[in-house]
Amino acid sequence: MSRVIQKPVMKHAVLFAILAFIIPGLVMLGLFWKLQIYPFGNNTVVTGDFNNQYLALFSYFRGVLTGDNSVTYSLSLGLGGNFFGVLTYYLLSPINLTVLLFPTNQLPLFASFIVLAKISCIGLGMHVFLTKSEYINELLGEVHRDLIYKVSLVFSSAYALMGYVIAYKECIMWLDAIFLLPIVFLGMDRIIYRGRMRLFLVSFTIVVITNFYFGYIVGLFSGFVMLIWIFQALIRKNPNVLKVTGIYAFGALASLLISACVTLPGYLSTVGVAKNSVINFKPVYTSSNFVVQLFRSNPVEAGSPIIFVGIVALASAVLFFLNKNVKLFDKYVWTIILLFLFIGSWFDAFYLIWHAFAWPNGYVQREAFLIPFVICIIGFVGLIKTINQNQTGKKQTLFSSGLVLVVLTLIAASSLSVKYLATSLLLIVLCGLLVARIPAGKSTLTTLIILTISIFSLVMGNLNLETLITNGSMKAKAYKKFAQSTDNIVTRIKVNDDGLYRIGNRYQANDNDPLLFGYAGLSNYVSQQSTGITDFLSSSGYYQKHLDWQRWSNFNSGATLSFDRLLGVKYVYGSTSNTLKKALLDVNVKMGGDNVSSLVPFGEGIVTKNYGESFLTRDQSALPLVFRSTGLENKKSFSINYSPLNNPFSFQNAVWKQLGSRENILTNQTVKSDSSNHTFSSTLSASGNTYVYAPTSRDSDPRPVDVYVNGEKVSQLFVNDIENGIVYIGRYKRGDTISLGFSAHGTRKLDNSNIERTPFLATESEGAFQKIRHKLNSGSIYNQKANASLISFSTRENFREGNVVLTIPFDKHWTGYVDGHRTTMKRVAGELTSMRIDHGRHKVTLKYSVPGLSMGIWLSVMGVVLLAIYKIWVYRPFSKNH
Repeated sequence: MSRVIQKPVMKHAVLFAILAFIIPGLVMLGLFWKLQIYPFGNNTVVTGDFNNQYLALFSYFRGVLTGDNSVTYSLSLGLGGNFFGVLTYYLLSPINLTVLLFPTNQLPLFASFIVLAKISCIGLGMHVFLTKSEYINELLGEVHRDLIYKVSLVFSSAYALMGYVIAYKECIMWLDAIFLLPIVFLGMDRIIYRGRMRLFLVSFTIVVITNFYFGYIVGLFSGFVMLIWIFQALIRKNPNVLKVTGIYAFGALASLLISACVTLPGYLSTVGVAKNSVINFKPVYTSSNFVVQLFRSNPVEAGSPIIFVGIVALASAVLFFLNKNVKLFDKYVWTIILLFLFIGSWFDAFYLIWHAFAWPNGYVQREAFLIPFVICIIGFVGLIKTINQNQTGKKQTLFSSGLVLVVLTLIAASSLSVKYLATSLLLIVLCGLLVARIPAGKSTLTTLIILTISIFSLVMGNLNLETLITNGSMKAKAYKKFAQSTDNIVTRIKVNDDGLYRIGNRYQANDNDPLLFGYAGLSNYVSQQSTGITDFLSSSGYYQKHLDWQRWSNFNSGATLSFDRLLGVKYVYGSTSNTLKKALLDVNVKMGGDNVSSLVPFGEGIVTKNYGESFLTRDQSALPLVFRSTGLENKKSFSINYSPLNNPFSFQNAVWKQLGSRENILTNQTVKSDSSNHTFSSTLSASGNTYVYAPTSRDSDPRPVDVYVNGEKVSQLFVNDIENGIVYIGRYKRGDTISLGFSAHGTRKLDNSNIERTPFLATESEGAFQKIRHKLNSGSIYNQKANASLISFSTRENFREGNVVLTIPFDKHWTGYVDGHRTTMKRVAGELTSMRIDHGRHKVTLKYSVPGLSMGIWLSVMGVVLLAIYKIWVYRPFSKNH
């Protein structure tokens, strides 16, 4: 066809748009009230990675907006890292700017607000597409325009409240793409029917900028749909096929170029992260589970796409394929699209394409929101076309559709309760009766009832899932206590010390606490965390990652005192509050917790002060961020071959030796196994702080254990992230005999079967450490400053020519300048950074360049220029043909 479908004129179009926005939000508010989600109760929407990652990122982003934090490079990312890459993946949605209105202790309220706002936007986006699309108007033919607007509320709310949104709403940065997907397709509609590219260009660019990963998914799907249209246009001999294709291709190219300032740095920030891209050429899930997910959001069906979009939408989609008034060719087109999406989710080789050729770490089937989108489109058309049929046609369509739905119900019956399926069928029958009797021109009450049924089925199908998610959520009161207590102690540190140092913690809510409170630490959990950094910290005895996909690091209550000092850990905070200890588990039972050990390593210059229920350890012997090393002459950095089975004390000694130590700071002790009483024992050959490390295999998470020394419990391992690595067990003298025992966590019976190998035991020489410390921190380097992507320091006249070490990860995007002249930088001691400086007084600066940002900006400028040329010389809209 070549006719243009005129826009429907509606007196109340704005009202319907407002309703499309409000209805999903009101339903979610109702769920919040029922499940006592903040602000109605103590539960929150902060679960999973919203808890582990995103809430802290929002807090740090708030600091960026207020000028307190850096947007390019941050020492709050583990040892330090590129924050711009994190920003581009998680934080570029304009709605995120509202975080300015919420202080740190009110972030759970911000989380509720932003979830409601984005879900409401999803409903609005779908409504706009369904009511404005000329393609859909063409499919519908002659229809009462008020019916279009009324029925659109059924499907816009279904799309906004689909199971995928309920299950994955904690991945808040993905919701923007779900909202903008209908707008992108409306933009394609404008290209096809009017030759106008603006809406597609703007919407697709925003999708890519807000989250380039989901921008890739949306772009891939839009490209496939455009191929389908080209095939259809060729069959129909559409004279505008080349022009439409060219406009679409140029719009996509221009969008990718304009967004390159975000996508290129964002992509390059993930290059150093290990990925799993193995293809087994087999299904990802059992195909019958696909049908189960059509009836209910069921997380038990492992690997299956979450595609539930309500009973009404499902039944209406069946009506589309069985309605005789829908052209056979259109049925073929949408069948191909659905098969494409199904096969892409089901077979692993195609599944990997959707996920940028890497297996997702959690949150499977991330592209699955495309399937409900298609179901809502064809369901919308199917329902309206059936309503507009004559009575005979309606009965035939409804009867045959009912048979299909019964068959689908029987397939799903093995995984769903009889009561649930019976209720679903009852709702379908009720909708069928309503449709059978509805007069096309008097549809208000009937569509309102169908909308109510749809929402009821959505709530029914998602309630168990939402309840399960909510039960594991952060608790608002616990978070407030944790945030206030921690913010008070961190603020106290910053007010009294404006120098460069790192802060450690003896309790945490998760690995991103340094980002949450804006301090330099050693803990971090983002997808951009370099594998090299996690391997270095794990090899050093901090948090032990046992699975290759784990991308977090953790201070872990410290490795050894000497290594904490090497990395500049000057302060360590903790708490004696039992209520805080309980609160930490209510904030995040998976990653949060309090270190059960009250032992503090002994060392020269350590002072502990109490502030109410909080305490703070200050270590004057901690090394600065920058120091001079005499041990690097003609030495190359050693490679890191991390395994949790390796001895971290030997690794630490290797680092110290490369930095110039002439003796081992840590002395490995001989450990003997006594199978008769399930203990290990050692007679110490040296005095000092004593540490134990339990080696475990890399391929699976170890079982939680309690650690006993001489019959007394001193700590625990593998219970959560707060203690998983080197454990300090006290200060002992040479000749002392130590008995080590391990029991399954929560029991008192010693049973070393939970420990895979003989543990490593080492003593720490304070004297050896102080010797190397005085060599490294000679006082010839001063005025150390770090400001965003700029680190600077000066050397005094007594500085001797040699190598300077910075305890930040080596990154080739740091450029060093000595008195304005560029100098070479290299990797040392596994992962640290070094540069050589001549004798005497110098001003040294290091400047960080975000990888890909300059090139990305140039590509964005190129995109804008090409767009301007297109606008001036090429752009010619058309309206007669499509």
